Amino acid sequence: MPLFWKSRKTGAAARASTPPDTALNAVDVPRVDFQIVGAMKCGTTALRRALGAHPGVHVPQGEQHFFGNHRRYLSVWRGGVLDAAAFEKTYAAQFRSDRPLVGGKTPNYVISTLTLERMQRFHPDARIVLMVRCPIARAQSHWNHVLRQRDKGQRPAFLVADSFEAQVDRDLDDLARARDPAAEIRGTNLIWRGMYATQLIHLRHFFPAEHIFVGALEDLKTAPEPFLRGLCAFLGTDYVPAMAEVAAEGERRAPRHTQRLTAADRSRLREIYADQVRDLERMLGRTMPGWLAACASP
Repeated sequence: MPLFWKSRKTGAAARASTPPDTALNAVDVPRVDFQIVGAMKCGTTALRRALGAHPGVHVPQGEQHFFGNHRRYLSVWRGGVLDAAAFEKTYAAQFRSDRPLVGGKTPNYVISTLTLERMQRFHPDARIVLMVRCPIARAQSHWNHVLRQRDKGQRPAFLVADSFEAQVDRDLDDLARARDPAAEIRGTNLIWRGMYATQLIHLRHFFPAEHIFVGALEDLKTAPEPFLRGLCAFLGTDYVPAMAEVAAEGERRAPRHTQRLTAADRSRLREIYADQVRDLERMLGRTMPGWLAACASP
């Protein structure tokens, strides 16, 4: 699959060329040390709860969606100037804390370069946490999430295809239309959510590679303590044993699937994601835990 966005300058060069931001200097931007930016259905909620069990970490409940929600984001601007009161109420107040580490969690942030650009503008020094998992397993979980939303009336039925196969067809068409560098892929695109390699490339355009932590849900499940110790070291804090207990409890509470993918569905996804998985492995310098083998079977 192609890259959907390219910048003229990247990394330190892009940040160094950014002029002083007088609009942001006029308001009290909260301290945000880290952001969990995705991916959806990859254990981000369990991770937020685990970090919330650390006495030195503050993470707001739920998801913020400030930078990715156009209406919410643009509502704090008045004639090119930030409305300080609206900004505080809409976003900043959630992060006011005297704890040593403050962070947020919104899995939708990673899917849009516009969102990442906005976030980098407000928090250029933030550390970024990207959770991933077998993209085939992630797609199955996402599909069941979509069906639950439809059945509860939380998502219009016309936005949900009649079958997983038809949903994949629809989402691949959406991706094909988004080859224009100026295009934005729909946030509901199930296939795009599992294209971690491209998402990581986008992240590295806005944040230094050493400020990005990529963790696999499979590692969090099978070896929570080493995983969380590594995350704590990345964030600059000590590991607390209660974190692993809370993470395990979060996974036990996760919704169970009511509809499983067919062998044909899995085979098709394996073809779609094969290059993405190999690219991610190359970028991270590690083999992902059986993604293209074990994840291809029911």
